Amino acid sequence: MNRSHCKRFGVPLSFLVAATFAIFCLGSFSAAKPASSAQDPSKMVAATPATGEEYEIGKLRITSPWMRATPRGATVASGYMTITNMGKEPDRLLSVECDIASTVEVHEMSVSGEVMKMRPLEKPLEIAPGSVVELKPNGYHLMFSRLKQGVNQGDKVRVTMVFEKAGKVEIELPAAGIAAKGPADADKMN
Repeated sequence: MNRSHCKRFGVPLSFLVAATFAIFCLGSFSAAKPASSAQDPSKMVAATPATGEEYEIGKLRITSPWMRATPRGATVASGYMTITNMGKEPDRLLSVECDIASTVEVHEMSVSGEVMKMRPLEKPLEIAPGSVVELKPNGYHLMFSRLKQGVNQGDKVRVTMVFEKAGKVEIELPAAGIAAKGPADADKMN
């Protein structure tokens, strides 16, 4: 046998290395426990992270939370995520709290002609049964006002969200760059 073959198995060594890596990766994925969506919301006190960027509480799934870093001296920041209601009843986001801001509200951006408007929602944000609500730039988003400190790229900002039916959940929003356009940019932190 030549040097590129494993003497014991008679196969190329590069194949064994690739196969071992694949088995290791698959074993890592199967060892992770996904958050159960069958949990009773009245018994939950906190969300269970399903992955690094996914949380489940009651019948709600929160995915891809992120926010933008702030320029020096900024007094506001914005946060984003996707909320999916897997249940058969609507739920509403009643409040959001965060240590770095005096207030956190759900705002809505809209364009009328050539004028862009931003305003807080008058009623709690509703997540209809079976629907997906995106909090994203130029749409619904979390507005952190009267910041007590700036947000730097790479920070992870904790927020507590209170839903009418699902209850209270604490999540982290990783901070992407000031001009980030989505959560993928949060993974490309310099």
